[in-house]
Amino acid sequence: MFRVTSAGRLGSCAVLVMACLLIGQGVVWGQDKKAAAKPGSQAAAGESGKLSGRLPQYYGAVVTPEQKQQIYKIQTEYGPKISELQSQIDQLTKQREEKISALLSAEQKEKLAQIKAEAAAKRKATKAAPPSK
Repeated sequence: MFRVTSAGRLGSCAVLVMACLLIGQGVVWGQDKKAAAKPGSQAAAGESGKLSGRLPQYYGAVVTPEQKQQIYKIQTEYGPKISELQSQIDQLTKQREEKISALLSAEQKEKLAQIKAEAAAKRKATKAAPPSK
């Protein structure tokens, strides 16, 4: 009934990779700020030679110091791999948007730009407005 094309498989793979990244990011977002490493790094070695970084949410209350070091080591291992995949996703997304945009006529592109500008102005006005009670 349905035919899967290579583009469909690529899209499915991209969605799967993105889902994995979002799940991983969800684990990172709720972490304790005290344990934060330098921005952009998954884990950093301190002066004592121990790794430091950010534990997944709620892990700090249950893991041992040894487990923390193991977690930081795993994060250091996977951080560059995840960054590379994110770069690939960003590049594919850009290519997809360029191909989609190429399908539009000049009039459609103009109309789309107008719609986007109106939406941006509305978001800005909503953000600047005081909260209503």
